[in-house]
Order: sequence, then structure tokens, then C-alpha cells
Amino acid sequence: MGRAAGRVPSGCQAPPLTPLTSFHPSAALLLTLASIGLLFSLYLSYLQLFEIKAICFWCVVSALIELGIWVAALLDWRQVRSG
Repeated sequence: MGRAAGRVPSGCQAPPLTPLTSFHPSAALLLTLASIGLLFSLYLSYLQLFEIKAICFWCVVSALIELGIWVAALLDWRQVRSG
């Protein structure tokens, strides 16, 4: 084997890998969508408490799940942002 064995021709090189700390628009999009969902859930909770004056167990569970999704999206966005 000569010196050229194992070498990659200059035209066939793969692009450099981007670092994991680069900006990911998917994290911002996820946080935006989760925020919209949380605001809608808060609006429905307001209607439930002050307009209808009744509390639905499944509605409260749904609101808590939405809050959990928003917290997870926020933590993901902060982690991606900080690098």
C-alpha cells in the first residue's frame, strides 16, 4: 500500500459537523407552540372557575399536563440557548 491509502480525495470530503451548541429552531418552535397551548389552557381554566363555576377533574389533569409540556419545552430551549 502506498501513501495514498486511506486518504480521501479533496472533492469527496464531508462537511464539518456542527457543534451540538448551535441554534436549533425546533426548540424555539416547541416553546412557542407549548406557550400557545398553555395560554389556551389558562383561558379554559379561567372559564371553568369564574364563568361556569364548576371544576372538571379531567380538565385540571389536562392543564397540568400542558404545564408540564411547557416546563419541559422551556428547559430544552434554555439548554439549547446556553450551549
